[in-house]
Amino acid sequence: MNILIFLLITVIIYLSYSIFIKLTKEPILYEKFYFGKYKFENIADVIEKDMGYIDYLLNNQEKELEFDLRYSINYYLQEITPVYRFEIGKYKGLTPNEIANQGDINYLRWAYHNMRMSKGLKEEIEKIAHLR
Repeated sequence: MNILIFLLITVIIYLSYSIFIKLTKEPILYEKFYFGKYKFENIADVIEKDMGYIDYLLNNQEKELEFDLRYSINYYLQEITPVYRFEIGKYKGLTPNEIANQGDINYLRWAYHNMRMSKGLKEEIEKIAHLR
């Protein structure tokens, strides 16, 4: 009887250990941010409304982004088309397309050369204002 109990305990420990190993090797897909500016907001929603923040997280050289969070952001980026918006200035909250539709291409050119902005926003302006 003792041998059966020993074997049962050994099998349970082995299975628990192998499940634990599997769980720690696979990245965790987060749905929400659990820190910072958008704490408890869905990652997908933040991608749609503030790509500048997402670019900052992915490209910040000062602080390493946690592996599972980087995995989660990249996962949602495959499913969602990012929308780049101006975060400051007279067109705060508007996309480069919306500014161009208002006829202010010169503002886009000025912003491109004079404002700090995410790489994605800069690329959007390049396409619209035919820069480079």
